[in-house]
Amino acid sequence: MNPKNLITFSFYLLSVCLHAQVDNIGSGRAIKFNGAGSYIRLGDTYHDVNLPFTVSAWIYLDPSNSTPSAIFVSNDNTPTYRGFWFFISGSQLWCEFGDGTGASLSTYRRGKMASVSNVLGRWINVCAVMKAPYDIQLYINGINVGGNSSGDSSRPMASSYPGDTPKIGHFLSNNVTYGFNGLMDEVRLWKRALTENEVRTSMCVRLAGNESDLIGYWNFDETTGNIVYDKTAGAHHGTFVGNPVRVFSGAPVGDKSTFRYLSNWTNVTVSQTENQDNVVVSNIQGNPEGIQIYEVSSLPNQMNGLSAISPTAPYFGVFVASLDNNNVFDLEYNYNGIEACNILKRNDNSGTSWVSVGSPAYRILQRGEFVKSLGKKVRLDLGPDLSVCNQNSVVIASDTTNAGFGYLWNTGQTTPAITVSSSGKYWLRIVGGCNVAVDTINVKMSFTPVAFSLGNDELICPFVKRRIQPYNGSTNLEGLDFTWQDGSKKSYFDVLSYGKYWVSVKNSCGEVRDSVSFQMPGKEINLDLGPDKATCDQRSLPLSTNVTDDTYTYLWSTGATSPGIVATKSGKYWLKITDGCRIKQDTISVKISSQPTSIDLGESEMVCPLVPRILQFDYTLDDLSFTWQDGSIQPDFNMTEYGEYWVVAKNSCGEAKGSISFVKPPMEIKNLPNVITPNGDTYNQFLYFDTKKYGSVSLLVLNRWGESVFYSSDYKNDWDGKDISSGTYFYTLRGECFNDVKSSLSILK
Repeated sequence: MNPKNLITFSFYLLSVCLHAQVDNIGSGRAIKFNGAGSYIRLGDTYHDVNLPFTVSAWIYLDPSNSTPSAIFVSNDNTPTYRGFWFFISGSQLWCEFGDGTGASLSTYRRGKMASVSNVLGRWINVCAVMKAPYDIQLYINGINVGGNSSGDSSRPMASSYPGDTPKIGHFLSNNVTYGFNGLMDEVRLWKRALTENEVRTSMCVRLAGNESDLIGYWNFDETTGNIVYDKTAGAHHGTFVGNPVRVFSGAPVGDKSTFRYLSNWTNVTVSQTENQDNVVVSNIQGNPEGIQIYEVSSLPNQMNGLSAISPTAPYFGVFVASLDNNNVFDLEYNYNGIEACNILKRNDNSGTSWVSVGSPAYRILQRGEFVKSLGKKVRLDLGPDLSVCNQNSVVIASDTTNAGFGYLWNTGQTTPAITVSSSGKYWLRIVGGCNVAVDTINVKMSFTPVAFSLGNDELICPFVKRRIQPYNGSTNLEGLDFTWQDGSKKSYFDVLSYGKYWVSVKNSCGEVRDSVSFQMPGKEINLDLGPDKATCDQRSLPLSTNVTDDTYTYLWSTGATSPGIVATKSGKYWLKITDGCRIKQDTISVKISSQPTSIDLGESEMVCPLVPRILQFDYTLDDLSFTWQDGSIQPDFNMTEYGEYWVVAKNSCGEAKGSISFVKPPMEIKNLPNVITPNGDTYNQFLYFDTKKYGSVSLLVLNRWGESVFYSSDYKNDWDGKDISSGTYFYTLRGECFNDVKSSLSILK
């Protein structure tokens, strides 16, 4: 399911729990319609439903019914046919859809209609699988009933009519109202075409509501109120109109089902098993199309006739899938492999009382729901699990002894008590009459662990890895718990270095332990290079250790093998000393530096225009930190503006500072041009300024009325005024390196 739909579905289920009591045992509740104005309105939904889709329901048509009955309608049909409508009468089953272009004529609809019989006064499952306009299957009780096309429309189904309200048990078309007279349960709508096997698999089973492509599911199991809840994530809940009535449902629906559909039932059985319960249907006569066995995992709601036998869940139902009323079968009910003492039956979930039908039950007509009776309860308790120490055998026995009971241990013995000599799980089954009791006991037989030795302590060099273990490979280790010094739990330990090692071996009867140590000969090596060192204006530092034993081997990080070295540059230095067994290592950091020299950023400048540049200087020390006037700490600086710039270079030995400034010089423009003659010769053709001297300038030219006739933000000495008439004009010249200047200009052509 889509995560968003899953969240919606979860909140919906919570809403149902908070607002309505639900009968979720077996088929639960159903809705009774009177055929004269009672129905369920679902609201403004299903405007996107199109082929393919599947619609189904369990229905019970009142025996007096003589008119067509509306089961489910997806759209209103006034004044045009639209959406689909699912109908049944005493002689026909049909499903049609409208194309939305008209009504009253078959030209505007398309569907399929099948002739049926013997559908009044009994629970039947009806289903329409609409794949395409010419590919429609109609089913009753999982049986394809064939039929012929109805209607003449060649247009697609039309459903997108906002405001239309789907209805259950009601249809208004061409000013004629069709109701539903009878009972209805388990109405389902899918947005795909179910296969025949899916129709049969799902029809006798309650749904969860989150099944793939299920877009509508109303099981009517609420016990009060005038709302029926859609169990899918769409939550298209319905409202009672005209006072439909809630009743116990007689539809054959449970939590699981098994089925077979055959044409020949000779020597055929159908069975279903749930844990220790098993029902078998046999001797099937009357030639039905199918047999459905469904299991209900709870005790029934109505217990009249069952209280004396203390029934246990589950109970089972058998439904003969046929339109014939003359099918019979036999039923055998076994529990834990033993035939039930008695079987009690009712016809369906609406039945208030259970009656005995014997065991096995013979000649059951058409359908029924069944629960077992096991007689007087057999008591059995083998007691708590046993754990014994240092014993070769122990007796386990039933607390119930009765000459009429049958005893069977998993060892094959048939006495009330047995003697066992090994650990394990033992069970006893007692059969009393047809009641069965089973209990299990765990027996653990242990002996105190055998004492062991890990070996003698050793002084060794060099160290060689080895494996130590309390017991050899021929010892039975079952039931023993090993705990080594590091918490590991294996039956052995791989020693990889010097140290002390121990192990505890225990079981429920006791504990034994031992230890062993592996040590180096000789004394410890004391190595200390001292604290980290730093020096200023000194080219080298001697490094040495207080260890001067000629029997030791020395190795510095520089590759030197002497007790001491001279460090000539900053860095980390380490020394390893070994006597052949022990290895000691120490590290020291050395910092050799000098005071920074003066910093030269160059000569200060009076310049315009200002060209951005990188301020940088040469430095030879690699331990410097830098601070510029703006607080930045990189070794160079990107200069983009006039001003003073300085930097301080610092290390642990001192600091140096350098600075530079950039100043904008005073500048003015003289000898401004005041006339141009754009006549094509080489004299005064363009308005010209020495822009190389002044940098980038902008030029604005106005006429005598103050209107702009030319403007350039980066003037390139390329304007000749040829597009304007001769006369007097005014211009403003603006640049980075001088103040704005204004002048008049005569254009002579």
